[in-house]
Amino acid sequence: MDLQQARFIDAHIDSGLERVEVLPKRIFHTHATLDMKGMHLLNVGLFVIGIIRAIMMAAKTIAKQGLADKFSDASLISILLVGFFASLPALFTPLDWSRYYLLPVYFVTILIVVGFDWLVKELFQLLRGWGEK
Repeated sequence: MDLQQARFIDAHIDSGLERVEVLPKRIFHTHATLDMKGMHLLNVGLFVIGIIRAIMMAAKTIAKQGLADKFSDASLISILLVGFFASLPALFTPLDWSRYYLLPVYFVTILIVVGFDWLVKELFQLLRGWGEK
């Protein structure tokens, strides 16, 4: 890694402040599925909704079933754990290379879909409620 840092000086992330600026831009905009002007705000919003929803659903599953050997719905628990621990090392890389964002982008995209799913269901329920009045 030292050799790569020396050879690719322009790709080096020099400070924590630069990392805070670069990482969200790469994950929520540059490499995001919804990559159009202004979509990074929608991506962040859906990600936040998705992660809150996933944590709530995972906590509900654990509360209902405990930490038993067999979960009937452990998919979100797996997504949260594997996604978090697989993405974490990539967030500390000293180089701004696209390949390092692969796992965080997958993780964020999955949670964006969870957030989008929740949003569509809530909007459908809201519209359905208006139709019954």
